[in-house]
Amino acid sequence: MNKRVIAPVAAALLISATAAFGVEQKGQLSFAPVTGGYTYDGKQHLKAAPLYGARLGYNLTPDFGIEALIDYARTKGTKSTDNTTMYRIGTDVVLNLLPDSALVPFLALGVSGLSFDGSGQDKDFRAAWAYGAGFKYYLTDAIALRGDVRHIIYNHNATTLNNLEYIVGVHIPFGATKRSLKPAESTQNAPAPVPAKSVAVAASTEAPLIPAPAAALPAPNSPTRIVLPVLSSTADSDNDGVNDSLDRCPKTPPGVAVDAFGCPKNDRLAQKAETAKRFCDKPVVLTVSFDSGKAEIKPEFRDELVRIAYFLKEFPEARGTIEGYTDNVGNAAANTSLSQRRADTVRAYIINNFGIAPARIAAKGFGPDKPRETNKTAAGKAKNRRIEAVFTCN
Repeated sequence: MNKRVIAPVAAALLISATAAFGVEQKGQLSFAPVTGGYTYDGKQHLKAAPLYGARLGYNLTPDFGIEALIDYARTKGTKSTDNTTMYRIGTDVVLNLLPDSALVPFLALGVSGLSFDGSGQDKDFRAAWAYGAGFKYYLTDAIALRGDVRHIIYNHNATTLNNLEYIVGVHIPFGATKRSLKPAESTQNAPAPVPAKSVAVAASTEAPLIPAPAAALPAPNSPTRIVLPVLSSTADSDNDGVNDSLDRCPKTPPGVAVDAFGCPKNDRLAQKAETAKRFCDKPVVLTVSFDSGKAEIKPEFRDELVRIAYFLKEFPEARGTIEGYTDNVGNAAANTSLSQRRADTVRAYIINNFGIAPARIAAKGFGPDKPRETNKTAAGKAKNRRIEAVFTCN
């Protein structure tokens, strides 16, 4: 293979090994070394030639982005042996048609300046319009193959000229919160949340169960930056001293002593036994559901995380893992990455909001591995898209 083609590909792979990556998303940067060909208008009497260049992009949203470009091509004339060098510098607006898919087709429209350096050529930059299309195919959520075609139109000496550019390259996203390729799955069908009255919490020797300000907490060996929801309500409807956002017993009678979750303290032993029965020494499917392809915790599922936080407070020696799973639909690597981010999000939420020691909780994404049910039915797939808590209490 031509060494000039190998060089940009090798550079791209080196950069990809040291950066934090995402898929199409708001605020994402990208770099793409490219190579291909450039065909001139017949009126220019220039031979088609190899082209080399680079792209630096920024996504305004997952669907729309801008991209700076620079191209270089060296050719000879069709009527002479003189060398001519072409430079193109410009900007494209890019529309990503399927920003959550492994294959992302896109349209592009841009402006650029072209300069020609050679015998009989002037070096002045001339304005050009360009439009075209392309695709990015993600091998993983950290690197993609890319192909583009552009029709370039410009005027020179009162003559309209049409050039064609066709390139391939390596697309490397980085610099934004990681988001997975979209696996073909629907929103999880989680069981109904357990009624709030079923859990009462007592204070323990660990940090009080008052939500700390949420903060980004990357899981070990993971480049993911997790954005956590924050429990911000300060209302206390029953005036028991516990905010409604944490109150598991919202209608406590006046004068009754309550624990950190607003429930009567005399229920502690029964609730502790119930919690041990559910969480100790066995895998438990948590009532936590996510939007398809995403890892953000929705407010309606925070109650379940309050329950596991209570368990960890009552059993300070308990240690274990939050495990993420998907069904088998879509790209296996993408599903594994998605399940890891979901497990990381749940782990970080518990640690940051309830003062649980990070060393007590690990997070692991298994993707489509270890299904609980068959993946041949919709009901089975729904049960396989899950978050499990696996803790030992000894």
